[in-house]
Amino acid sequence: MRRTLGWLLLTLAAYGIALVATLPARLLLGGEADSPVLAVGGTVWSGEAALGEGHGVRWTWAPGASLLSLSFAAEWEMTGPDTALKGRASWRPSGTNLSDVEGRASGLLLSALAPRLPIRCDFPMEVRIGALNGRGQRKGADGRVESGAGNCGLRDAGGIAAPVPPLVAVATTGVGGSTAYVAPRGEPGVRLLTAAVTPSGRLSVRLTPAGVALFPGLGQASWEGEL
Repeated sequence: MRRTLGWLLLTLAAYGIALVATLPARLLLGGEADSPVLAVGGTVWSGEAALGEGHGVRWTWAPGASLLSLSFAAEWEMTGPDTALKGRASWRPSGTNLSDVEGRASGLLLSALAPRLPIRCDFPMEVRIGALNGRGQRKGADGRVESGAGNCGLRDAGGIAAPVPPLVAVATTGVGGSTAYVAPRGEPGVRLLTAAVTPSGRLSVRLTPAGVALFPGLGQASWEGEL
């Protein structure tokens, strides 16, 4: 009887492992009306997702990092038009953290990740982000993104776009929260946009007069919300 019970438990354990290993990736991504994810394939442990503007992301479970962080951790790669990014991610029900994000990207990726953004930009970017935290008491980012010259225009402007100079975006996180700014490259004192995130996740974004002049189609000059 004891031997039979042991085989039964072993069989159930094997079945459970097989079931978890084949969980569809859509359980991890998608489902929200405003989600940037268009389609999901594969499993939670090794899957891929299609985004807008011809972009996509693939991920593979990282068991060692999962044990160390007590979360679901994965290594990921994102590709698309002039885009080749890679990094790490860790997920818990309380949110997602990204780390070691680096590579090149196109301004079109911003439209893919934020479908409701009223403008559409096309310029090359070099990305170096050490951390992008979406959970806990250190919500915010640490990193730097530099862009080359390009153009931006309203999504509904019929393809009309205005030139945009090379820009730099810098984000830092400290005890009091996270701050970020966007400025022309080589002119860090000329802020076009500033942002701040409190430890509780309250986000405030302000477009300066110089930023309004560069992106007139954005309309309002400030936004607030929760992360």
